[in-house]
Amino acid sequence: MKKLLHTFILLFAFTMVQAQTADDKAKAYYQEAQKAFESRNYKQAIDYCKQVTDVLKTTNARIELLRIKSYFELGEYDKVKASIKTFTSLQASVELKNEALEYLVKVEKAEKEAEEKRLAEQRRLEQERIAKEQKIAEEKRLKEEAERERLDDERRRKTEEQRREDSGLLLAGKWKGIDEVYELIANLERGGKSDQEIEIEEKGNVIKLMKGPFPSGGIEAKLFSDQGDKKIYKGSTKYNGARYSVECTYNKNDKTLEYVLTMKSISRFRSHNGTYKILY
Repeated sequence: MKKLLHTFILLFAFTMVQAQTADDKAKAYYQEAQKAFESRNYKQAIDYCKQVTDVLKTTNARIELLRIKSYFELGEYDKVKASIKTFTSLQASVELKNEALEYLVKVEKAEKEAEEKRLAEQRRLEQERIAKEQKIAEEKRLKEEAERERLDDERRRKTEEQRREDSGLLLAGKWKGIDEVYELIANLERGGKSDQEIEIEEKGNVIKLMKGPFPSGGIEAKLFSDQGDKKIYKGSTKYNGARYSVECTYNKNDKTLEYVLTMKSISRFRSHNGTYKILY
C-alpha cells in the first residue's frame, strides 16, 4: 500500500512538473508572439501563436485576440472573422471582448474601402479601355478619311488630265518646281535655288509663261518640235533693255515641264532652269 501511494505521489509530481513546463513554454511563445506583433512581423506573430496552441493543445482569448490583430494587419479579413468567431466561444474579460469586437467594425470598414478601391480601379480600367478604343476608332477614321481624300485627289487629277488631253490644253495652269539660277554681274558670279510657282496660258501652239523668274507681262514661246512623247517650245522677248530667251520641253510620259530661261543685258547675264509639276 505504501509502495502504491509512493508511486501515485511520484506520478502526480511528474504530471505537475510537465504541466508547469508546458505552461512556461506556452508563455514564452506568447511573449515572443507579442514582440513579433509589436515589431510588425505579423506572420511571425501568427506562427508563435500556433506554437502556443500546439503546446497547450487548446487556445484562449488572449491568443485569439493576438491572431485577430495580426490577421487584420496582414489584410486577411476572412481569417480575422474566423478568429473572432473562435474568440466569442472563449471565456474573456469585458476589456478583451470589447477590443476583439472592435475588429468586426474595422474589418467591415476595411472591406468597404477595399471594394471601393476595386470599383474605382475597375472604372479606371474601363475608362482606359474606352479611351483606347476611341483612339483606335479615331485613328481608323482619320486613316480612312485620308485614303478617301487621296483617292478623290487621284480621281480629280486623272479627270483633269483626261480633260486636258481631250481639249489639247496640256500646259495651261499653275506649275510648281525648283528653280536654279546662275547670275553674272560684271565679274561677280552667284547662284542659288528656290521654290517657284509659274503660270502658263496656252492657245493653239503658243504658250505664255508668266510670274516666277519671267519678265513682267510674261514671255511667249511657240511650238518648235513635237516628238510624240515630248513637245519643245521656244520664244524670246525684250524687257527693260534686256533680251529674254526661253526653251521649254513638256514631257508627256511623266507630265513635267523643263525650261531654260536666259536674260542678257549690257552688264548682266542670268540663266534659270527648272523642272516643274502642274498644280492645276
